[in-house]
Amino acid sequence: MKLLARLRPDSLRARLILASVVVEILLLSLLIANSLRLIDKAAKAGIEAALGQAVPMLNAAAVPYLMERDYSGLHDFLSATLREEGRELAYVMVRDADDKEVVRVGLPHNAALPPVSASIGDGIASGMYSVDRPLAVGGIRMGSIRLGLSTAIAGETRAALLRQGLLIAAAEVVASMVILSVVAVWLTRHLAQAAAASRAIGDGDYTRRLPEDGGREVAELARAVNRMGQEVEHRIHALSDLNTELENRVAERTGALTQIVQEQQILLDNVIVGILFLRDRIVMRCNRGWAELLGYTPEEMQGQPTRIYYVSDEAYRLQGEQVYPDIVAGRTAFGENQFVRRDGGVIWCSFQGRAIDPAQLEKGSIWIFQDITARKLAEQALAQRSQALEHSLVQLHDTQAQLMQAEKLAALGRLVAGIAHELNTPIGNVLTMATSLRDRIDAMAAAYDRRQLTVSMLQRFVDDSRNASDVVVRNAIRAGDLVAKFKLVATDQSHDNRCRFDLRAHVDDILSALAPTLKAAGVSVTVDGDGPLIMDSFPALLAQVLIGLVGNAIDHAFDGQERRTFRISLRPLPPFQVEIVFADNGRGIAPDVLPHVFEPFYTTLRGTGHTGLGLHILYNVVTVALEGNISVEVDNGTRFTVTLARELAVRPKAPSLAE
Repeated sequence: MKLLARLRPDSLRARLILASVVVEILLLSLLIANSLRLIDKAAKAGIEAALGQAVPMLNAAAVPYLMERDYSGLHDFLSATLREEGRELAYVMVRDADDKEVVRVGLPHNAALPPVSASIGDGIASGMYSVDRPLAVGGIRMGSIRLGLSTAIAGETRAALLRQGLLIAAAEVVASMVILSVVAVWLTRHLAQAAAASRAIGDGDYTRRLPEDGGREVAELARAVNRMGQEVEHRIHALSDLNTELENRVAERTGALTQIVQEQQILLDNVIVGILFLRDRIVMRCNRGWAELLGYTPEEMQGQPTRIYYVSDEAYRLQGEQVYPDIVAGRTAFGENQFVRRDGGVIWCSFQGRAIDPAQLEKGSIWIFQDITARKLAEQALAQRSQALEHSLVQLHDTQAQLMQAEKLAALGRLVAGIAHELNTPIGNVLTMATSLRDRIDAMAAAYDRRQLTVSMLQRFVDDSRNASDVVVRNAIRAGDLVAKFKLVATDQSHDNRCRFDLRAHVDDILSALAPTLKAAGVSVTVDGDGPLIMDSFPALLAQVLIGLVGNAIDHAFDGQERRTFRISLRPLPPFQVEIVFADNGRGIAPDVLPHVFEPFYTTLRGTGHTGLGLHILYNVVTVALEGNISVEVDNGTRFTVTLARELAVRPKAPSLAE
């Protein structure tokens, strides 16, 4: 009670105790505030350094991917970057030039992006510092990037220091109040000395110590003040060590950033495209890729006019006229051109360029070049090869046309030979009867002149003349029928006319015309099918098809076989087609030959006058001119099945077989 009485608010001792506590609280507050300021400063420096490190690195790395639209490669690169130890990057999001999000790493795609931080202090307070930065090459905007830097370490360090400082301050204040309350009674005589020591500590002289003599009370006070000074000094040293550690970390981050910047420069120098910065068609800067492509070093290229890598003054002028309108209008200029290397060699490059600021062309332009020499050489070789193939194709078509014409003439020749042989008989009979009749007329005239003509002689002459006339007429009609049928089947199809006809009757006519050929080959023909089968088509082309099948069978189907037969079946196919089946009882076609029978110039009788065009011609006539199809199979001989349109869809002039 006596102690409390002495510590009344208006007592000097109470005021001294209160003053000492206030001073100590103020001092500790200043120390804590200064420590927090240093920590914030170090954290801001670290974040700025990390940001300065990350943004150029990501800008340099992301631009090639954006240019190539290789978003999966960009995602892999960013994922690897976030996994590197020591990275403060929490997440990265990249947008293209149209502000469309293309890559996000570190955040789920369906999660909302953290807002952009107003300041680094806000970022430290929220634990995440988020910024937006553009992605550009030489001033050309290629997109933007959103970065999130974790500030958890700085926040935790700041909070820990604040907690420790507050605990220390509270402990110091409590300890000081207790100590001062206990020893205040004994401070009067040494007040000046204690006050001087307190002022020294308040001025920052934390090494100041009070002499621990002058009695137990004063010694105790001195020891308490000295202990307080030691504790403050210890905390100051701890804060100093923490500041040193933070500075070392900042230095390490700065060194890492410098190394990354160097690595990115190496990366830009070794990309597969050339990057060029021009101003007034003067090379201001270029990467190593463009310089080495032309045989220079970047230092040698710097300051040179672009004329040095053009093949001529005219090419240099035309290039400028080509790209200038796009550059002035703010558009990207594209093109391909030849460029001269330092050693005189010529390369082809594709390029694209854009003005940094179309409103201020003096700022220059950025250009990207890619070597396409290999592609151009391949295109030239391909063009030369195409010309050679076109020339060979023209020669092939000419040869094919000649062989087709020869095949047609050969078939016509065989038909003419058969008809001529068949005509010999009726014409010979006509000639014989005409000669005999002429002789009888001469004999009758002589008998009349001699007045020896009798009734019996006249009657015999009339009878013989009537018989001879019948023979002449009959054989003349037969010869005329043969000629008419020959004209029907031998007419060149380029002069054929489309008309309506009965298929069965037309087939019978064709076989009648081929009778000499069939008789000479020893072949009998059977025709199945009830008529009439009215068609609206090209009858001469159909005759060519049937004659070709007959000739092909005679040439290939029989090998010493005595009984030789052809069977032709005709039947309608609803609703608008007709089927013609031509079958023989020959030896058939070998399995390895069957797939090739309709190919041009394919024959098993090469060297015997066969060109291999017969069935190919028939295939073209059936599938093109007659709007049908033809197939072949082996079944106790060979069977060709021809399906035709009963009425053609169009009415063009029939094409020739050589077409």
